[in-house]
Amino acid sequence: MASGAKYRPQRWRREARGLEDSFSKLNIEGESHAEADAKARARRERFSQPAKKEEYGLISRGEDNRLRVDSKARRTYFYQTQLRALKIIAASTSQRQYIEDVLKIVDHEVSDSYQAVDTNGRHQSSDTDSEDSVLMSLRKLREALLPIEPDKFTKQVFLFSVRMAVLAGKYQAFIPSVLYILDVIHPVVPLSFDEFRQVALLHVYHTAHFSNDVGTAYKTLYHYLPDDKRAWTVLQALASNNFVSWVQQKRTEPDLWLRLSLDQNHATMAKNAIPTISKSYMKLHESSIERLLGLDWNTLTSNPNIGCVWPKDSTGTATIRQRKTQS
Repeated sequence: MASGAKYRPQRWRREARGLEDSFSKLNIEGESHAEADAKARARRERFSQPAKKEEYGLISRGEDNRLRVDSKARRTYFYQTQLRALKIIAASTSQRQYIEDVLKIVDHEVSDSYQAVDTNGRHQSSDTDSEDSVLMSLRKLREALLPIEPDKFTKQVFLFSVRMAVLAGKYQAFIPSVLYILDVIHPVVPLSFDEFRQVALLHVYHTAHFSNDVGTAYKTLYHYLPDDKRAWTVLQALASNNFVSWVQQKRTEPDLWLRLSLDQNHATMAKNAIPTISKSYMKLHESSIERLLGLDWNTLTSNPNIGCVWPKDSTGTATIRQRKTQS
C-alpha cells in the first residue's frame, strides 16, 4: 500500500498532463477550424463585391514605376488580373468552355476565391473590363519584371500571359513573351517538359503558319524538339497542303493552348483544301464536307476568308461542280 501511495500522485500527474494535452489539442484544432471558416467567409465577402482594380501605367512610356520597385504590389496585381481573366472568360459565350482549363493554371488562392463565390451573376465581368485590358495588365507586369532576375513568379506571369494571348487570338502579344521565356527565363528557372514543349511549339507553329516560313519553322523545331513526331507531321502537312493530315494532328493534340493556336489557322487551311475537293467531287452532303474540312457548314459559308460558296439543296446536298452538258 505504501508503494501504491508513493506512485499514485505521479500517475495522477501523468494522467492530468495527458488530459491537459488532449484539451489543448482540441482547443488548437477548434481554433484552426474557426480560423479556416473565418478566412472562407472573409474571402466570399471580399469577392462578392466588385474588385477594386489598382491602376498602373506602363514603365516603357515613363508613366509609372511602382510595379518595378514593389514586389508585393506585383503579386497583388497579378492576383487581381488572374481573377479578372476568369470572370471575363466565364462571361464569354465562346470562351467559357475553357474555364476549367484556366482554373488549373491560375494561383490556387485565385482558383479557391473564384470557386468560393456563388454563381448568381457575381462572376460577370464589369462593362469596362475586357480581354484587351487583361492583356494590358499582364504587359505592365512583364515590363516591371524585365530588369529583375527571373524567378518562379516571373515564369508564372509570362506563361499566363502567353496562354491568355493565345486564348484571345492575339499573337502580337504572345510571341515576345514566348521568346523571352525560351531565351531568358528557361535557362534560369527551368520549365517542365510540357511547359517547354508548349512554348517552343507555339514559336514553331507561329513561324510556319503566320509568318509563312516553313523552312525556319523546321529549323526551330529541330533546335528545340527534334523528336516531336506530331510537330514534324504538322509541318509536313502544311508544306504539302495535306489538309486531312493537318486536321487530324490538330484534333489529337493533347495541349489545349497548341490546339487553340492551330485553330487560328484552320480557316486558311480549309480555304487551301477547297480546290482539291472541287476537283474530286461533283456533289457532297454538307455533313461530309464538314467532316472533311473540320468546320461546320455555317462557318464554312459565312467566313469570307474560306470562300465556300457551294449551293445546297433542301436535302443538305451541296453542288460542288456543275456537270458539263454536251451540246
